[in-house]
Amino acid sequence: MIKKGQISSTLTWIVAFLIIVFIMLMFITSTALLSAQRKINIDTEKYDSYKSKSIKSLIRILYTPTLDDKTTVKELIKQWDISEGGEREKLKQEAINTITRWKISEEKECYVFSARNEISQGSQSASSEPIGYETTQAAPDPRNSIEIHNIVPGKVDKITNENIDYIRNSLLSKATDIYLISGNGKIKISFYVGEC
Repeated sequence: MIKKGQISSTLTWIVAFLIIVFIMLMFITSTALLSAQRKINIDTEKYDSYKSKSIKSLIRILYTPTLDDKTTVKELIKQWDISEGGEREKLKQEAINTITRWKISEEKECYVFSARNEISQGSQSASSEPIGYETTQAAPDPRNSIEIHNIVPGKVDKITNENIDYIRNSLLSKATDIYLISGNGKIKISFYVGEC
């Protein structure tokens, strides 16, 4: 036989269940309506094509054999990072010559390649000449970085002598970054190829 206490308890849970289901349906409906009203349009096709081109080109650069086919650019950069003095500059120049021997970008595209030791800033041998540029722009720290770019006045309309460093830095902010581990720590390699 059913007692009166059981009936009131059952009715309370049925009413509570119906209220919870109603609140959940309202929440789901309002979320669906709000998400249908907000559309974010991003031109990912253009961004993804430059990003994938940068990644493919960076891999190609790192595994490019040197002129004598004894090693790759990746290994040259690691050797450059742990060497000192004249040997360091020789390895840096060999890496630059290997990288710049093939066409990296199309005519109206810019590229920036940067290899920099992030751990031992300033512990490397001193050098007064910025080596590693296709242009005459000074490197931020020529002793501790390899930088190559093709940002020159007249390449596209917006490049002038005054804004080359600004454009180089803005392209580096969009660059693909990878890290190599060497005897002196981490080497950050940044590369961008695409629209200037």
